[in-house]
Amino acid sequence: MRNYIFVTFVLSVVLSGCSQPTPNGMPKLQSVTLSFTQEGEPLAEATVVLVPQFPCDWTIGGLTDASGSVKLRTHGKYEGAPAGQFKICVSKTVTEGELPKMDASSAVVPTIPTYEVVEPQYGNAQKTPLEIEITAGKKTFPPFDVGKAVKAKQIAPPM
Repeated sequence: MRNYIFVTFVLSVVLSGCSQPTPNGMPKLQSVTLSFTQEGEPLAEATVVLVPQFPCDWTIGGLTDASGSVKLRTHGKYEGAPAGQFKICVSKTVTEGELPKMDASSAVVPTIPTYEVVEPQYGNAQKTPLEIEITAGKKTFPPFDVGKAVKAKQIAPPM
């Protein structure tokens, strides 16, 4: 009997260490995977942010993989998202060319052309048509499409 209690105790300690405890006040998180396409193809390396349509102090989102899928995380490290209604913002930035070499005497920091390749409406919480309701038990959803590819040059902020 003593061995049974000891083994049970050790297993409970080990297994409880497998998941990181959530901070005080964080709601129960639902495991959710979303996928995104653009012109019928998976949208890889896109930033996905869920904007809660209810009072919430937690950031929710992630980065899509090569198949266009993202497993949502809250505050970047807790797997899942709280239940509720959300707007979905999606953006993807690409660069062209290589950063020019800079020598020590140069006073100007070289830049590289940067472009947004997802229509701007999808990155704006007030304009995005993408919405989702996360509920307990629902882990996957049909793919979300972000329309046609664009190439909108980003203006570097002044230094």
